[in-house]
Amino acid sequence: MIYSISSKLVTTITTIRNPQGNEGNWLKSDQKFYQLPSGKARLAAEIGYALTTVVALIETLVSGSCLILSVPLALASSKPLQKTTQWLESSAFTLIWSAAYLHFNLKAPNLLTREDLSRNFALRGDIEKSNSYPKAPFLSRFFMIPREMPAYFSTAYALRFKDFQIEKGVFSRLFGKIKRYKQLIGEVLRMDSSQSALKHNIDRLDSDFAKINDKLVNTKRPLCAYFVSDQDYNGAILGDPVYYYHHYKIGKFEKHFDVSAKVVRTTEEMFKHLNELKLTYPDRPIKVVDIVAHGNHESIDINLPFQQEQGLSPNQDLSYNKEHVGKNEFNACAPDADIILDACSTGAGDNNIAKLIAEQNPGKRVYAPGTSLFFSKPVFKTHNGMTKIDHVTHGFAIVNAYTSREFQV
Repeated sequence: MIYSISSKLVTTITTIRNPQGNEGNWLKSDQKFYQLPSGKARLAAEIGYALTTVVALIETLVSGSCLILSVPLALASSKPLQKTTQWLESSAFTLIWSAAYLHFNLKAPNLLTREDLSRNFALRGDIEKSNSYPKAPFLSRFFMIPREMPAYFSTAYALRFKDFQIEKGVFSRLFGKIKRYKQLIGEVLRMDSSQSALKHNIDRLDSDFAKINDKLVNTKRPLCAYFVSDQDYNGAILGDPVYYYHHYKIGKFEKHFDVSAKVVRTTEEMFKHLNELKLTYPDRPIKVVDIVAHGNHESIDINLPFQQEQGLSPNQDLSYNKEHVGKNEFNACAPDADIILDACSTGAGDNNIAKLIAEQNPGKRVYAPGTSLFFSKPVFKTHNGMTKIDHVTHGFAIVNAYTSREFQV
């Protein structure tokens, strides 16, 4: 594996600022160390991380350019392309890594010094190397952030300022738009995950999804059912950035399908909605179901009906887990429908909830991440006029981007 210059800088800075140095001195130790580095050490590290973030940005641009130049050489030898890809992945990850340490440097006694361990922790929440999953196809992850972010922020901007009165005059309009984009980016980065903010976004999604569903009556295209669980504790499902992302992702689906979207309070609501779609549009098959929720290898955090009645909070025993998966629950969908579980680790291990859903719904293909889920990007393929999911990419953009696992009986 090739490590970028900026990666080596982060390793050096972190080893020096850590009271106990590199991981070998403290990671396996039974004694917990809570003393922060001295103020001078943290200040020096803060400056170092800031400079390294700039270096990582420049190095990412340079390595990306080198990668593009190495593509024609792949006809003669694949080594230049492989090397530059590893270089780019390292520098792109270090850009995120060093920027994150600007925050954690002020609060943590010891920080991970090695890039490989930091990657594992970022992707899996575990520094140990666990089961490997197939890396996403190169074209699905190449410059994912630069490619996707402009369209994402364009969608977010249109939603955030849809009722804003546009200024008169070219320069006033330009500077006003820059100011609003700055405001939007600040709001996204802050990500308010308070219960009041999450409740507000549930209300917004309910209203927005009702308008999206009203458009179904005018076309004859196949359907995609998009479900969002109302259970969230950290903003990963219903925070402001993800509120905009739901619309962005639905826009991706709408290029190929008509979308019916719903915030679901219980599993009963979800399956009832699928059955109603089938009854209302019998000639329009439900080809894709996307479920966005928290989860793990045994459960998906959507309330069971009796939970809502009793006012109970979800947990592994009371949410939709393996013992609740019923036979042919997705029979309202097309026989060859794709079911995407956008829920962390629902495809992890050999005996997971995604595999069980596939076994109980023969013919349907279930996509689920084998690790923590940081983003989800469905990639489509069209053959003979029919569009299907080719694969689903998840992870940290070009760094540690993997394909979801697939299950089908």
